Amino acid sequence: MNIEKVKKYYIANRLVFNCGLLAILFFVNCFVPKFSYLAFFLVLVAIIFDKRQYGFSYLVFCVPFCGIDDYLGVYLLFGCVLAFLIKNYIIMLFFDKKRFSLYVLLSILAFTIYSLLPIGEYNSMLVLKLGISVGLVLLIYLFTNYKETLNLKFNLNVLAIGLIISAGFYLTYFVSPYIHDKVLWGMGEDFIRFSALLMNPNALAMICEISLSLLTIFLLQNKFEWNDIIAYIIFAVLGLSTFSKTFMILFGILLLILLGYLIRRYKWKITWLIVLICVVLILMVVVKGDFLSTYLNRFVGGWGTDMKGNNKFIDIMTTGRYKLWTTVVTYMFENPIVIVFGRGFGAGLVASMSAHNFYISLIYQLGLVGSLLFVLMFVMLIVDYKLKNPESKFKYSYLVPIVVLGLLMMVEDLFLYVY
Repeated sequence: MNIEKVKKYYIANRLVFNCGLLAILFFVNCFVPKFSYLAFFLVLVAIIFDKRQYGFSYLVFCVPFCGIDDYLGVYLLFGCVLAFLIKNYIIMLFFDKKRFSLYVLLSILAFTIYSLLPIGEYNSMLVLKLGISVGLVLLIYLFTNYKETLNLKFNLNVLAIGLIISAGFYLTYFVSPYIHDKVLWGMGEDFIRFSALLMNPNALAMICEISLSLLTIFLLQNKFEWNDIIAYIIFAVLGLSTFSKTFMILFGILLLILLGYLIRRYKWKITWLIVLICVVLILMVVVKGDFLSTYLNRFVGGWGTDMKGNNKFIDIMTTGRYKLWTTVVTYMFENPIVIVFGRGFGAGLVASMSAHNFYISLIYQLGLVGSLLFVLMFVMLIVDYKLKNPESKFKYSYLVPIVVLGLLMMVEDLFLYVY
């Protein structure tokens, strides 16, 4: 009888227990190399045998840990995403008898064929970038057919929990030679940039930026709860700890949007925003005592360097990335074929660093032709969704993550990073 109760309790709370087990395995991996194989194998098993909503939540929970083994964790997570897609598309097409949109399918095929043309080097980066591009489209299409799968607000909280756990595991850096070799300890000369268990502080900053913009949707729609506020604080604190100038600017924009909305609709709720900001700042000072002075030095020092260039205003607005942009753009104009057809997803560096601009990197790697095919896939997703849901209306709060993502793409390569 007791065993039966335990079984029922586990089934009812299996997401929590399974994520807890994954956290333990990832912790062991901080000391035992390649132990993440077992963790991601269990994720694979859970995806296959558990329901769709929980399968996606397992993937979200694992995102903060995927950098623990360099690119191995990324590829293992990518394999789990592939299994998630295969399982659910088999269910969608053969069990639920739903038809795949012809327009979306043709756009995916056209983009895939173009990406595989012999216009550049064939390597692992081509496989990863093409897989992410097509996988992202297939995920979005799956969400449009099974809206309950995304469960955005819930999974943002799952991601926040995963991030705060991985941030705690980062402390093993000081006692584990394995983590010492795999995880970055800062990227600045006179200050430390936090990266948790990811391979780069900018990756952590991007996750926090996008997550905060998505949470802002629910804040603007007055649908947030206490757990959402806690998640907001976690994303804000971890994002600020990366000492990313881009994060600080975008976070400031989000706070201004929120402030403007509260002033217009609920003047008394401005107090909540002030309390939220104060809590974040207090936590940052507790975590890192010289937080404020370091941030000031980061901005003032960085802008001081940018002011010495010939394009002072542009360098400041682009956080010093303008020179990288012009280097790649100049190369493309000197090679017109690259502008039209690109150098492929497997392209190497033009200068010493990647362009740090998604739009420029997209044209550099795929050319104008490939870039149009890339955009076409997402346009077809929108067209198909509107045809299936003619009554759906666009809400202005959705503009927040769209604008944030658009600005972020101006200063980061996202998955098009070249190394």
